[in-house]
Amino acid sequence: MKGKSMEFGANFQTLKIYWVNQSGGLTVYNEALGPNEAHLQQTFLQHPWYITKANEECITIVTALRAATTDTVRFRK
Repeated sequence: MKGKSMEFGANFQTLKIYWVNQSGGLTVYNEALGPNEAHLQQTFLQHPWYITKANEECITIVTALRAATTDTVRFRK
């Protein structure tokens, strides 16, 4: 598997970032990514990341799809 980076950014709300492990469980990587903050995360291609609002409401699930780049994922209202 090839390694890469993903940058998560929160523009207007606090977010939580979880890695979805091979069993489907969630591992917390950032419990409180605040507005106008960014979190750079090393990951592997096709590893899923589960993003929620502070109240645990799911916003999206994203995966890293391209090698040798940093994907930026920024969330707005």
